[in-house]
Amino acid sequence: MVLIQYICPKCRCHLLWAMRTATVYCRKCDRWITVKELKEAYPLEMDPSKEKEQLKMF
Repeated sequence: MVLIQYICPKCRCHLLWAMRTATVYCRKCDRWITVKELKEAYPLEMDPSKEKEQLKMF
């Protein structure tokens, strides 16, 4: 199970950590955020090849 940090692409508010299948609501922007939007806004941070390195942090 891999958790992703959801950050609103519009206001850059840190929302929460959730699974890839989640849809998260940003109260500041009044909008729903999906993984697809995160990949478009933060393409380098969503690199699947770095998952093992990121898991080492925990």
